[in-house]
Amino acid sequence: MKSFSHLQTLLAATTAALFFAAGFFFFAETTEPVELAIEDPVFVPIDVVENTFEPTPFLPTSTPPLLPEPEEEIVEEKPVIEIPEVTTPVAAENAEPIAVNPEPAPVAQSFVPKDLELVNTHIQEALVNILCIADSSSPVGSISGSGIIIDPSGTILTNAHIAQNLLLKDYPTEDSIVCTVRTGSPATPAYIADLAYISPLWIIENKEAIAQSSPMGTGKDDFALLTITGPSEFGKVPEVFPYILLTFDEARIGDVVISAGYPASFLSAAAIKRNLVQISAAGIIEDIFTFNKLTVDVLALGGVPLAQQGASGGAVVRSDGSLIGLVVTSSLEENTQERDLRAISTGHIARSFAEQHQASFANYAFGDITPEYEEFQAGIAPALTDLLLKVLGKS
Repeated sequence: MKSFSHLQTLLAATTAALFFAAGFFFFAETTEPVELAIEDPVFVPIDVVENTFEPTPFLPTSTPPLLPEPEEEIVEEKPVIEIPEVTTPVAAENAEPIAVNPEPAPVAQSFVPKDLELVNTHIQEALVNILCIADSSSPVGSISGSGIIIDPSGTILTNAHIAQNLLLKDYPTEDSIVCTVRTGSPATPAYIADLAYISPLWIIENKEAIAQSSPMGTGKDDFALLTITGPSEFGKVPEVFPYILLTFDEARIGDVVISAGYPASFLSAAAIKRNLVQISAAGIIEDIFTFNKLTVDVLALGGVPLAQQGASGGAVVRSDGSLIGLVVTSSLEENTQERDLRAISTGHIARSFAEQHQASFANYAFGDITPEYEEFQAGIAPALTDLLLKVLGKS
């Protein structure tokens, strides 16, 4: 069994550093990297190339709450695969038969050249949509985000700002939030999953985001792992999951990459549940940013078609088929061409995990992570849930 004792050590140290003053939490930062608080409106990663420290505005995280349309209220509803009912009209006597065809389903949108299509196919097979539906008793709303399977055992890499909803899934009652892992295009329910890990520092520094309708952030420490625990009602668990190999190589400006996810900016709640499709696009890394002057932490991808809300947790994959980034933020210009999609590097994920737990992210995330998942759920998740409930005024 891989040791997971560092998480208990981290939580104990973190809890000791938290105290009440005038009704608010204060956290004493003890790590070397620059402190990034979600409340600070004037900080984003610093440009490695120019090595400057000019602050620029925060970028919004790219997964907003999924709010129901005015005429439709989501109440204790689980997404299901809907099969269109097709009936054949009765033809008049001696009339020619009438052909009835259902409306064609939307398909994945690809902006990838043919020489990268094989890589794109593998990405689409490993890409998942994470749809969390909250009932009326939940203090938070429903959301839709993306994720990528990184191990044949079924481990999903996604953002902490998506996965945090699983910390509240049984509040105030069991299954108040139901999260379904969906695959394909359009996305249909495939698996059920649970939280195997979420960055404790992200929760501590960004806990107020759980109560915000349009959270802002830089992406620092914004990662989490889910583990697939079984099939959905209409799904089937394969012996080996399709996955994308994760690499910790440093990305470079000009690298050719494919970004992919399930963006949902322009869709209604009903359309997200029924007709959400994958979008993938080839492009290059246009710029690189850092959190501490020395490392490649954030990749700027420019105004690719994926630069829409809902793409959080999407994959950034090199032309050789290896995962090098996780989509976290997008600016909010009126059209995608003017936006800037950004992703945290896999190197940042590994460094952040090591700084928090003095352990290897690769050793934790790859292979059978059942022991780590169970230990995290028993020892760490409850304390993080309590932090969120305090923010929501429920504890």
